[in-house]
Amino acid sequence: MIQGLGVTQEMILFFMVYAFSGWIIECCYVRFMDGEWVNRGFLHGPFIPIYGFGALIILFTLSRFSGNSWLLFFSSFLFMSALEYFAGWGLEAVFNTKWWDYSQRRFNLKGRICLQNSLYWGALGILLVDYIHPAVNAYTEGLPEQVMETFALLFMIYFLADVTISVKNALNFGAYIRELVLAGQELRKEFEIARRELDLARKEAQEELHQVFKVKLMERLRQTKAKARDFRRLINSFPSMDFPRAGQLRESVLELLGTESSLKHWKRRTKSKNSHDHDVLG
Repeated sequence: MIQGLGVTQEMILFFMVYAFSGWIIECCYVRFMDGEWVNRGFLHGPFIPIYGFGALIILFTLSRFSGNSWLLFFSSFLFMSALEYFAGWGLEAVFNTKWWDYSQRRFNLKGRICLQNSLYWGALGILLVDYIHPAVNAYTEGLPEQVMETFALLFMIYFLADVTISVKNALNFGAYIRELVLAGQELRKEFEIARRELDLARKEAQEELHQVFKVKLMERLRQTKAKARDFRRLINSFPSMDFPRAGQLRESVLELLGTESSLKHWKRRTKSKNSHDHDVLG
């Protein structure tokens, strides 16, 4: 036990191992789907906390179901789906950004969770309890107590520093998005005035104004103090991010961010956007 923390060094090491394992899974998934290696996750380092916390929850609440695959599957299915849902909700509330969005997948709940991922969580629960953790636990039990405590303390120092830096970066990203939206809204007001002066019956004039607005909007968005390239890691790490509060400027913001990524997912979003373009002038 690490004095004053209420947790054991084993718990910290287990969290580290499974958060790192989750990062590997996510990176390999993107490599398979998009053909590129991407540093996945909210943190800068190679750890995805939801996997670490999820593993600890499963191990401390569901280990008694070891050997009962069906019960373990459905329990993991429910526990991890709930964790993913509330993690998504919490991040959206704090940063005003929808970091992942499963709205395009069948059987999703507000885009935060979907049946496909929940099935994966159920399968991972079985693998974790019945196969992976027994091997990990056997290895950690062979480590000297002093080594485990030192390693756990060093990891906690590193992890807290990474969380602090990553949260600051995410808050800056949120401020950048707000700056983009404000810049777009100001330009939109200018073009609204111009549109009222046009003959509404002249469709060609309306279309010409719309095209000019699109060009001017992208120029204005690129003139903000911060730049999209400053947040390239987050853009690549969360290719399904969304900004519902951006309103009619949402598609333009996504298009600008997509220029900073070579991932196929962003290219598909941009292509879809261009195929179903709508008048952001309202």
